[in-house]
Amino acid sequence: MIKVRIIDKASDLDALEADWHRLWLAQPRREVFTLHAWAKVFLEVYGSSQGLCCLVAEDEGIKAILPLFRDEKGCLRFVGDPRSDYSDLLCLPGDLSEVTPAILKALSTERAVSLSAVPEHSLLFTALKDVQHPFEVAIEEPCPAIEFDADGAVVKELLKKESLRRHEKKVAKLGAIRLERLTTRQAALKWLPVLFDQHIARWKTTPTPSLFETEAHRRFYEQLVVNEILWPMVDFRLVYAGDRVVATHFGFFHDQRFIWYKPSFDPELSNLGPGEVLLKYLIAAAAEEGALEFDFTRGGESFKQRFATVTRNNYVISRRPLLQRLRSAAGRVRRMLLKQS
Repeated sequence: MIKVRIIDKASDLDALEADWHRLWLAQPRREVFTLHAWAKVFLEVYGSSQGLCCLVAEDEGIKAILPLFRDEKGCLRFVGDPRSDYSDLLCLPGDLSEVTPAILKALSTERAVSLSAVPEHSLLFTALKDVQHPFEVAIEEPCPAIEFDADGAVVKELLKKESLRRHEKKVAKLGAIRLERLTTRQAALKWLPVLFDQHIARWKTTPTPSLFETEAHRRFYEQLVVNEILWPMVDFRLVYAGDRVVATHFGFFHDQRFIWYKPSFDPELSNLGPGEVLLKYLIAAAAEEGALEFDFTRGGESFKQRFATVTRNNYVISRRPLLQRLRSAAGRVRRMLLKQS
């Protein structure tokens, strides 16, 4: 019989590492964002371990892990939210039907739940489709991607886009363009401040400040580089025009997938289109280096849609506090009565 226990201490979470990795390896689509190492870095940097509420389903061994924490308002969220672009239940696919009722029973006692960035192909979303549950499930945002074909026709066609060629010519006037991947932690740590500074300067002109104005966010990226498990998956690249770094991108490359995560460019050159040049060179490099997919992850920005060959959805699974649910139900009743009057 499946029993669910709650882990609320970071030290106990460390003891889960081997089982966590075993379950991660069995995921139909393995994500950097669902690794034990990712959760550990997130909790350490943001101090969220104080609200840790990780659900562990067991029956003669660990069957499933749902890594959650309670935010300052008491709402349960995925460990990693909002830094994770994808989140999920960790479970052997064959155990999903057995584990789901116990996990949902444990969650249903919570006053507020908001599980974001749940992809449509995730185990959690799959499980909820087949059972009755008290949660609201809604599309959160699109996740565009480029699926490459074996003969390279898709990437060849994409790289012909006039906007890419036009901006490449403009940037090339500054000097020969080249893309460099940083292959050592020392180099990555050296160049992270450039990414931070470009991003901060770029977002100064908008109503929304850069996340890198906050020290914790800068430290999170530094720890992604320092961590021994995550570093081999990190893909940090610079685009040069001559000797000038005109754009940067911090992402991931694993399981033949390139993960678009945090791009930036020199805002002084924005009229030249360095962001488009960055995109062109990253797409070309990803295809050449064996990626089967270029995943733009969350967000339906227009530039992503211009290049995507497929768009999936992320969902949010939520349960509002009881008072809000009662108010909502009362509102529905009032509207129904008004219609009948």
